[in-house]
Amino acid sequence: GLREAGKDWTGNSTYLWAIAGAVYMSLLGPNGFREVGELIIQQSNYAAKILSEIDRVKVVFNGSLFKEFVLNFDEAGLSVKDINAELRNRNIFGGKDLSVEFPELGQSALYCVTEVHAQQDIDYLARNLKEVLLQ
Repeated sequence: GLREAGKDWTGNSTYLWAIAGAVYMSLLGPNGFREVGELIIQQSNYAAKILSEIDRVKVVFNGSLFKEFVLNFDEAGLSVKDINAELRNRNIFGGKDLSVEFPELGQSALYCVTEVHAQQDIDYLARNLKEVLLQ
């Protein structure tokens, strides 16, 4: 059947990620979890603040955010696709383009910050995004 013809990779990788996740969670412990959560909230709020200070960029849904936020680039006169292509040239992955799935949001992208993003990473993104938009 199909199962025998398929590649084992998907099933195995799912279990491996589940094990890795369980190990990560057990090593963190309850306090570690809270610390990671607080760090993510801090970093994502910092990112939303610093990126929204860029001319012609605005955060769409203000309020409390955990790790994701939406940036709108309508005033910049560039598409998210073009912005992301320019960022990719600088070895940066831009936000997820929402313009196709949610046309009512205009040229908007979903950005995500996790515990692996340091403040200097966010500053680096902001600096490069600014340069891309000012070209």
